[in-house]
Amino acid sequence: MSLFIKLEPAGPNKWAGRIYNADDGKTNESSVTMVSSGTLNVRGCMGTLCAGEDWTR
Repeated sequence: MSLFIKLEPAGPNKWAGRIYNADDGKTNESSVTMVSSGTLNVRGCMGTLCAGEDWTR
């Protein structure tokens, strides 16, 4: 199963689409931004509640 679904460009070094949530099996709105070489900021939203974290290679 893919973690990111239908990501499309949303700005410089940024993509938007949906992300799979393994906790409940649902997908939610998300964005992925390349912060620096080897670091992505991944944000997901469930309704109006949003959270994010940096993923480092």
